Amino acid sequence: MIAVEYNRLNHYFDTMIAERSRLKTNDPKKDTSSPSKLMTLEEEIRMLRKEMELAVMKENSFTSDLVVQISCLLDVKINEYMKCKKQHKVKPC
Repeated sequence: MIAVEYNRLNHYFDTMIAERSRLKTNDPKKDTSSPSKLMTLEEEIRMLRKEMELAVMKENSFTSDLVVQISCLLDVKINEYMKCKKQHKVKPC
């Protein structure tokens, strides 16, 4: 069961890396801290929160390896969002 969840999380990582590579390759002048990136990050954060909630319920633990991995990725995405938001001084949603 845990192996399936790890595979799903790894697939998520691979998908996000591929998407970021595709965006950089297709438009090298694209501003990676644009307001549209904020929307993408918000979606990623929402999705990761849901994944983490599901993992907590399945694992019945806040400290399982899977939950901690998702939590760490969520921290990275929230920090990235805050940095991007600060650069553009966007009003809170």
